[in-house]
Amino acid sequence: MEPATHDDIWRNFLRFRPDLASAVRQVGGAGAGVGSAALLVSNLAYACAMARMAYVRAPAQLPAATDSAGLSAYHKQFYNTLLGAADAQRNTALFARAIAA
Repeated sequence: MEPATHDDIWRNFLRFRPDLASAVRQVGGAGAGVGSAALLVSNLAYACAMARMAYVRAPAQLPAATDSAGLSAYHKQFYNTLLGAADAQRNTALFARAIAA
């Protein structure tokens, strides 16, 4: 997640959802840095929680957990964006591998 996306989630989404914000802070731990994009690098649980928040605020429902093509397309549209470097068609195989694991 890019720092600008992280900060936008806090500024325009979590700020208005105190229960979710509290849960993300709890996952991040009580230490200094919770709410800082720098924590994404060193705290995997916090990074995962923030990635989930990116999907929570997406307008469309997540595809089924077994739908590799749907998940890849959803990732491209709502996480990477249409201008991002991800290739939904190429990444479908990566999603399929993750599903099978």
